[in-house]
Amino acid sequence: LSPGPTLFSPFGASAWEDGQTRLSIIFHIPEELAQWFDAVDAHFITQLAGKSEELLKKKMSVEEVRAIYKPTVSRKESFPPALKCKFNTTGSKAVRCWTQEGAAVELEDPKDIRDHPCTALVKPTGFWSLGGKECGVSFDVVSMLLAPTRALCPFAMSED
Repeated sequence: LSPGPTLFSPFGASAWEDGQTRLSIIFHIPEELAQWFDAVDAHFITQLAGKSEELLKKKMSVEEVRAIYKPTVSRKESFPPALKCKFNTTGSKAVRCWTQEGAAVELEDPKDIRDHPCTALVKPTGFWSLGGKECGVSFDVVSMLLAPTRALCPFAMSED
């Protein structure tokens, strides 16, 4: 939705255990993008209600699906909207990273993503359900455009 880098990952990517190659990342996103994902969720909710017997093992109305659907974007007071995605670090589906000049970037440590404004290409990769009590859609990061870091040294002193 934006020509420039507008996403920010304050924590970088992580996994529950060291050595895993499928990682989670949380992006802080602008409200405009969050509203777009809200519209995508509304579409998925309608589709799930139409196929609820097959996917959720019981007939459910749109309202019932909405009640158990976990939104793609989470919102918490005093924090920007957050989009949680997954990505692979190895294999044929490994995330590909680029500089603004178009050069490929190899991520030695996925936590290096933190402090870099970025743009990400994401795709829905699957529907998940926890026994019909909670459900949602997973998104994978396919590629990322990383802008130079905006991190500032916390010990920098002004010359005043």
